[in-house]
Amino acid sequence: MVLFDTCFVIDALRKKEPAVAILRERYLRGEACVVAAATVSELWLGALTSISEKEKQRTEEFLSVITIIPFEKECAKQAAQIEFDLSRNGLRLETEDIQIAATAITHGEILVTADAHFTRIEGLRVLKY
Repeated sequence: MVLFDTCFVIDALRKKEPAVAILRERYLRGEACVVAAATVSELWLGALTSISEKEKQRTEEFLSVITIIPFEKECAKQAAQIEFDLSRNGLRLETEDIQIAATAITHGEILVTADAHFTRIEGLRVLKY
């Protein structure tokens, strides 16, 4: 199972490679593909601030077919651990990125992302494209 980061979803919705190829490959394999609840928040904020009705519609269509993993107690505890570990090393990430990483770790998923900063999180399996 893979968890798509927000940047991946945006690239896929905008039909950018290699995101489209990765998405196609994962679905053809029958692999479960999910997003974290924090990704929904980031995507919807982007849709709300967009002047394009088409972008809002694409976002809504995507959210209606993808499985969304909720941010529950174990994810919240994992997020606190990640933030604590990063801060001990003088590092910081956006709250949503920490929540996305925590969701992936808690549910044993590989995070598909273009963002290099996720590689700083111990225990997070990342497929960087």
